[in-house]
Amino acid sequence: MNSQNKCRFTWEDRGVYVVFEGEFTMEQIMQEHERFVGSPAFDELIYTIVDLTKADLSKIAADDAFSLVAADVGASMTLPDNIMSVVTVHPDTIQLFQFYAEQMQSVGAPWRVGIHKTVEDARTWIAEERDKIRLRNLTPKPFKDE
Repeated sequence: MNSQNKCRFTWEDRGVYVVFEGEFTMEQIMQEHERFVGSPAFDELIYTIVDLTKADLSKIAADDAFSLVAADVGASMTLPDNIMSVVTVHPDTIQLFQFYAEQMQSVGAPWRVGIHKTVEDARTWIAEERDKIRLRNLTPKPFKDE
């Protein structure tokens, strides 16, 4: 089965809901990632929900996630306020994306990454994170005397 048949992007107002279904290799995920960041809508994103509840990522080792981290570190520099939620209930996938989130944080990538069991939980968390960003952007910066 072609990876295009297993991955669906639903563009929302300043966000995207991505559903993966079936078995995926890291190479296939990276192909979908290229399609994702290559979209003109990518530049306007403030959130991403990646639904992996129907995906089988069992062929992907934690070390394979480095290619995704490298790609997303670059993407996060042009889109620093993006909030990403991974939706899954599969223990191996949770572990894989915990590793991903740790690696993103360790290199200073600005994206906030959360892992949730339902899309509803993901949307609630994203709304809370968006509020934090709004508050951060409204907080006056201290005046520096030169």
